[in-house]
Amino acid sequence: MLFNPHPDVGEFLVRPFYVTAIRNSARDDDHGFYFGVGSVGVTANANTVRNNIVSSSLNDGFLADPSSGGNTILHNSSQLNGNLDAQDLSTGAGTAGTDNSWEADNCTTSSPSGLCHTVATTRIAAEHSKGHRHSRHASQGAGQSASTKARKSPRR
Repeated sequence: MLFNPHPDVGEFLVRPFYVTAIRNSARDDDHGFYFGVGSVGVTANANTVRNNIVSSSLNDGFLADPSSGGNTILHNSSQLNGNLDAQDLSTGAGTAGTDNSWEADNCTTSSPSGLCHTVATTRIAAEHSKGHRHSRHASQGAGQSASTKARKSPRR
């Protein structure tokens, strides 16, 4: 079950088993996605969370507590969070010694290190820049004198 106890702030609790959460957004909340023991004492295990976006959470973008395990967290984006973009407190044979699998997540800060992937960050940034050529060209012109900019012919 994907449960949002505070719909006004966007926090998602993932519990208990075999949930798939795809293409959700969480912004300006406590934790974007939390894998842990819910109010009924059931732990989040064997869930899949993919292609979700978290930004500006007060604490962690994605948080897996010590009792969570067997979850797959892949192709998500987590940026500009108050504490960490991704934190996994579980231990096991998963990614970076956790009990969960983190794959191709676009984030910058994590504990343990290794939950965020540079390749994913580069790939997602490239996908977001497609169709936004004006912003790239505007930055290329920074620092040029007015006469240099005037001599350039417009693209056709």
